[in-house]
Amino acid sequence: MWERVPGPLKEDFVAAIRPNIRFPTNALFWAERLFGMDWVGSADGQAVVAAAGPEFFEHALAAYERHGAAYQPLIDELRQRTGVKGKNLFMPLRSALTGETHGPELARILALIQPETARRRLQACASPGCAKP
Repeated sequence: MWERVPGPLKEDFVAAIRPNIRFPTNALFWAERLFGMDWVGSADGQAVVAAAGPEFFEHALAAYERHGAAYQPLIDELRQRTGVKGKNLFMPLRSALTGETHGPELARILALIQPETARRRLQACASPGCAKP
């Protein structure tokens, strides 16, 4: 598992996932979700991505390009661009980035995930018919 987690991010990774793990395999699961090259979405995650639609992710990508992993400015701009709030704002973003509808805090996910990975996953979800970014 540790080979997946970039060295400088190990402590932050442990702090982020600690509330979401019960067994060592759970840590491996989150390492793969956050640092793996392939996006493997749960059925729920794929459904949330599909329901949000490509336009949502076009806006998410634009907000990410402008603010990067700066959580609050990114969320504020995405809310302004889409008019969406609450669960309908956070779930699609979380699902696009991790493939899951639950897990570590979204702010921590944004801080951990590599920028090129976040961009690739958001761009893939901005494509019509996206099911697997």
